[in-house]
Amino acid sequence: MEKNEFKIGNKIFKSRLIIGTGKLPAGDITRDVIASSGAEIVTMALRRVDFGEKQKDNILRQIPDGITLLPNTSGARNASEAVRIANIARASG
Repeated sequence: MEKNEFKIGNKIFKSRLIIGTGKLPAGDITRDVIASSGAEIVTMALRRVDFGEKQKDNILRQIPDGITLLPNTSGARNASEAVRIANIARASG
């Protein structure tokens, strides 16, 4: 591992920048922002994801290949909803 790299679990990252999708609009600009940032990790609130959606503006379609997704429970209204969202994140891999 090189000096500026860091490791989370079994993954090694060159960029220490982690960005979130919370303020990014759905669409091509999201892909461009993520790619331009150089970040290798992107956080995403699972409440924003419609797993059945096939439309172009589905946020998951805007994440470039090779990016590690870090799901979060942002937007949960109570503890039980946060736990349910966290279980969905775990199940999604």
